[in-house]
Amino acid sequence: MKIILSLLLLLFTVVLYGQEKQILETTFTVQGNCNICKDRIEKAAYIKGVKRVSWDVDSKSFQLIYRADKTTPRKVMESIAAIGHDTQEVEASEKAYNNLHHCCKYRTIKSCE
Repeated sequence: MKIILSLLLLLFTVVLYGQEKQILETTFTVQGNCNICKDRIEKAAYIKGVKRVSWDVDSKSFQLIYRADKTTPRKVMESIAAIGHDTQEVEASEKAYNNLHHCCKYRTIKSCE
């Protein structure tokens, strides 16, 4: 019985060490106009597995650091699009886009200033 228990413990330890937490980084574009957009976009991006995000208002560049075993860039893009912001691969629905503050309507307004 002790031998079986020891083997199970050893197997469990090997399985735990075999599951690496691969942290990846990627960049993609997200449409928006201002710091209100920045706050909304970054908040929407924090889904399970996301470690760090940063969106640049001027370049529209979105930096994502995430755990590959928990999420994908596509899932993050879908979350951002769901709150009204087009991403490099996922377009926001008209309903979500129309819910944006008037200043944040990037399809018609190029800047809030």
